Amino acid sequence: SKTESAVRLRSAPLLGFVRFEQARDVLSSLLSPNQPAEIQAAAVRVLGNHRQSDVPKLMLAAYRQLAAAARGEAIEALLSRPEWHIELLDAIDAGTIKPAEIPHVRRNALVRSANAAVKERSVAMFRSLFESRQKVVEKYRDALPKLAADRAKGETVFRRECQACHRVNNIGTEIGPSLATIRHRAPEEVLLHI
Repeated sequence: SKTESAVRLRSAPLLGFVRFEQARDVLSSLLSPNQPAEIQAAAVRVLGNHRQSDVPKLMLAAYRQLAAAARGEAIEALLSRPEWHIELLDAIDAGTIKPAEIPHVRRNALVRSANAAVKERSVAMFRSLFESRQKVVEKYRDALPKLAADRAKGETVFRRECQACHRVNNIGTEIGPSLATIRHRAPEEVLLHI
């Protein structure tokens, strides 16, 4: 029920104050696919605050069954600790996480890592994404001057593509950057960010 979900959502952060050994099973159960996205995301955030070496394994075991918002939280958690970067790269190699799921800005943490092994693997792994991203930008850049603003179409696209990670006018989930100032951005700048 909605009341139970609200209680679980408010209670999840408390598991961050419990010894990991005691909280582990409960947190794992909150990652199951039958949990609402916001509860999965809260459980991932709590897991990310624990420092135990098996935290990445728990997140990655559940990763493919997580909602988009919780997947974003899992990637952020795995990127937050350099000692977890190898496991993140292993998950990408295994196909658990797609390279494109790592936000462009966050890839820099990997390709500029002080750990030579992480840096080398990351550069090789993301090279094709960097190259293909530039091709996509070039492809769409020519269309920018021909586009007219259409609020209704924009809202439809937002609901379909963006609301899993962005929140505007009380719609969506606030994980990614705020889109409140997007109307003040130049079209090419928006294209580059997308």
